[in-house]
Amino acid sequence: MFELELHPKWRKRLEEAQLTSVKALLQLDLQKKMKFLPGTQGGYYQIAEDLQVFLYYDLHISWPRILRSFVQFQWPRSLSEHERRSIEMLHQAGFQVAEIMAWGNRKILRLPRQGVLLLRAMTGLPLPCFLRQELN
Repeated sequence: MFELELHPKWRKRLEEAQLTSVKALLQLDLQKKMKFLPGTQGGYYQIAEDLQVFLYYDLHISWPRILRSFVQFQWPRSLSEHERRSIEMLHQAGFQVAEIMAWGNRKILRLPRQGVLLLRAMTGLPLPCFLRQELN
């Protein structure tokens, strides 16, 4: 079962770009990827002339990871769900963070198997690029 939550502010723009399902987000053409950040699953995409987004995804959540969550007495979550909650906590604490446009999971037996997180790209350099530039 695919579940995708669209932020009400971005619903119309995402419908125009036909990005209203987890399947559509996971099938974004990799040739349209503008930049790739090392160490992340995803990249930057230009979905409209004035809108650049960052797509973060988990293509596969392993059964051992799900079992480890149960052993720790926690309900399993995808990494994208964990990222979404972290971004919301940082925003509530007053940090400048990327705006969340959409998030969702593909679940089997109510357990997360894939996850996506669509963020509006922030202006400026991403942290890995900034650090690489400063250390050189």
